[in-house]
This record gives sequence, structure tokens and C-alpha cells, in this order.
Amino acid sequence: MNKTKYPKVKFVRDRKIDLKYAINFTNSRDDFKKMFFGDVFYAVFNGSFSKKERDKIITNYVTTYYKLNAKKISQRYGLAQLGWKNKEKQYFTLIDKLFKNHPWPNGKYVGYGTIFWCYPRFVQNKEFLFPLNHRISDYSDKVTAHELLHFMFFDYLEKNYGLTENSWIKGKEPNYIWKVSEALNSVIEGWKPYQKIFNSIARPYPETKKIYEKIRKMWNKTQDIDIVLKSLGLKKMVS
Repeated sequence: MNKTKYPKVKFVRDRKIDLKYAINFTNSRDDFKKMFFGDVFYAVFNGSFSKKERDKIITNYVTTYYKLNAKKISQRYGLAQLGWKNKEKQYFTLIDKLFKNHPWPNGKYVGYGTIFWCYPRFVQNKEFLFPLNHRISDYSDKVTAHELLHFMFFDYLEKNYGLTENSWIKGKEPNYIWKVSEALNSVIEGWKPYQKIFNSIARPYPETKKIYEKIRKMWNKTQDIDIVLKSLGLKKMVS
């Protein structure tokens, strides 16, 4: 594989970084907090605790979990590295086909391990979270592939359509581009060539289901990203 063409993903396991993201997530929307912290741990947001008390509970939880589960965390971290190494060549070859050999955006691609239950990505920094405790031992492979697909999609969209994740499309809801990106990811995760690599299934968010169905039908018919985006009302820039 041409190392100058494809990004090299660095995986990081660091309790302090995991805690930092957790504390930062306490300021997120309620639905995001519930996804990140899970139903049981979400109880710390019921209003009975001050921010200081809540942060202390989260800090103690992270410290204790890492201490008691050090062996498991180490194993999952190793699986994340090895799993991606074994699949990245097939993945990048497939994404080349999907995005018509569009070059990968520059940046240091870094995945940070987390013991929580939500794996956000940060497009500008090329950073994302991956699981260290998921019930599926190789789930980090799916997460890594999913987030890198976002990075490629938004770069392709910006370079070819002049749009970003926060762009507003006339006649569409404010988060339309986000919905398109998530729905497209779900369609690709249900695409047979992709499934052969990751044993993935399509799981669209409920709020993206309508866009997902439209993309799925068009993708199965054409397998052309530009035709798909055109069908969604996105206009390609004239070169």
C-alpha cells in the first residue's frame, strides 16, 4: 500500500484523555450525553448533583474502571491496532472506488480509546473516539472505518460542492448535510463489498431514515456518488 497516498491512523490509549472527553461531554445536548454516558450513568445529570460533584463522580469512575480492567483495556487496544492493520488496505481500495480516487485530506489521523458508549469524530482535527470495552471485541474496526468515511465525505463535499457539515441548503432543514453524511455511511455499511471487509450492517438513525432510503435506492442503481448527491439536491461546482 502506498503510504504517501493513504492516511496512517494512530491509536491512543490514555486514561487522562478519555476523562477529558468525558468531562467535555457533560456540556453536550441531553441526547448526546445519554448516548455517551449510557442510561445508568446518565443519572448524574438528574439535577441532584452540582457540576463539581458530577465531575468528581465521573473522574472516580474513569480512574477505577481503568485500574480494575487494565488487562481487558490493553487487549482491546491491541485488537484495535491489529484489526485495522489487517483491513486498511481493502478499506482504502474500496473507498478509492466510492469517491473516484479523490485524495485523502491531509492531517494526523488519531483515534482515542474510550470506555464510554459514544464515538464522536472531529472532522477538522481528523480525530475520533473508538471503543475499549464494546461487547463486540472487534467493534473498533467498524468505528474507525465509519469515522474515516466521514472525513473523506466532507473533504469530497467541500472540494467538489463547496459545502461543509454546517452549510445550509435552501429548502432543507439546518442539519441536512449531517443527515446526508450519516445516511450515506449507513448505506455504505450495508453495501456488500463493504460488508465483506467489516461484517457490517446498515443501522440508520431514525431521523435519517427517509434520506437513507433515497440514497440506498440510488446507490444500488448507479453506485455513483455524484448522481446520489445530485438526487439529494446538492449541486456540484463547475470546474
